[in-house]
Amino acid sequence: MTYDIRLPNITATTEKGQLEQMRSYLYQFAEQLQYAVNVINLNTEKTIVQVKEVSSSIGAPTQEQKLQQFNNLKNLIISSADIINAYSEEIKYRLSGEYVAHSEFGTFREETTRQVEENSESLTEHYTMLQSIDNWRQDTTAYVRTGYLENIDNLPAYGVELGQKTVDEAGNTLSEGMVRFTPIKTIFYDGFGNQMATLSNQELIIDGIVCRGNFYIGNFVVSASPAHGFSIKPTGRVI
Repeated sequence: MTYDIRLPNITATTEKGQLEQMRSYLYQFAEQLQYAVNVINLNTEKTIVQVKEVSSSIGAPTQEQKLQQFNNLKNLIISSADIINAYSEEIKYRLSGEYVAHSEFGTFREETTRQVEENSESLTEHYTMLQSIDNWRQDTTAYVRTGYLENIDNLPAYGVELGQKTVDEAGNTLSEGMVRFTPIKTIFYDGFGNQMATLSNQELIIDGIVCRGNFYIGNFVVSASPAHGFSIKPTGRVI
């Protein structure tokens, strides 16, 4: 539903006539605004009633459904709140260092910085390291974030996140990656932000594994040899 709010049409030639037209416009505008507020309140009440009816019709909700309902209700409260009280403290500071070595073989220079951002949710440390020898250089940027990271399965997840990237003087990426550790899930990312491996719910999901020795599965061991391929044998022990 859309509402067309137009500017007042003042056509009277006298001051009294213009005031009368303005008064009439304000009355009409107030009626349209009140009508719009009533419609919004009515739709909100209908939505709440529908949610309650659906909840009562499906019986006792599961734990996952309760978490989803909690987050839906939280979003509804925040989006429709008349008053929101927010208070936050934040601390920021920056440290820097420099190291230079001269010799007959050239000049080596290293510049480092550490920038810290801290608030009630998390602590983030940004690191930079510039290393150069004459015209050759490499830049490394990294960060460490501890505290609240994201919501996982509708629950707040606290943990540690590490990221690092190194580029050369031409901007070519030499290495890049990121890993996130939480009590709920551990995720490894490649340089493009794709998940390479995840560990959660006692399950490890990974695209590939390189094993240099024996590989144990339950009470069996997988052994590989260049001459005979691989074999699967019982270990004779109880794990």
